[in-house]
Amino acid sequence: MNASYINPVLHAVQYVFKTMVGMNVTAGKPVLNKDKIPVYEVNGRIGLSGAVCGAVCVSLPETLSLKMASCMLEEEYKQLDEDSIDALKEIANMIAGNAKSNFPVDSVQISVPDLLLGKNSDIYPAGLPIISIPFFADDQKFTVDIALEAAS
Repeated sequence: MNASYINPVLHAVQYVFKTMVGMNVTAGKPVLNKDKIPVYEVNGRIGLSGAVCGAVCVSLPETLSLKMASCMLEEEYKQLDEDSIDALKEIANMIAGNAKSNFPVDSVQISVPDLLLGKNSDIYPAGLPIISIPFFADDQKFTVDIALEAAS
């Protein structure tokens, strides 16, 4: 996978977390996700098509998910419900939208965001390598998984 697709996602995650959730996040070292299973149980996924195909998935522990939804919606959430799930899907949407605007190609469309609960192995597009980037927010950790390729 080309770094010209990874770097925009890295910057988008940092920008969206700072502006929408009020959290400074730092990225760790990217690794290949050989197991093809998300690390955490709450997964916001956006599909991409057009000049770039694949998906970006934000994988979060439930505690961080609830904290993010609470910050974004300015209301305390103790469990995932329709509103908090919508907020988390919007976070994934903003990350993908911000990243795609900095891809080296035009004509990239993003799908409606999904929020998948559990560690499902069918969350990623088949046949693509998955780069998993750990992020650190306060005392919490989450990952962003990128499975993208330029269309032929």
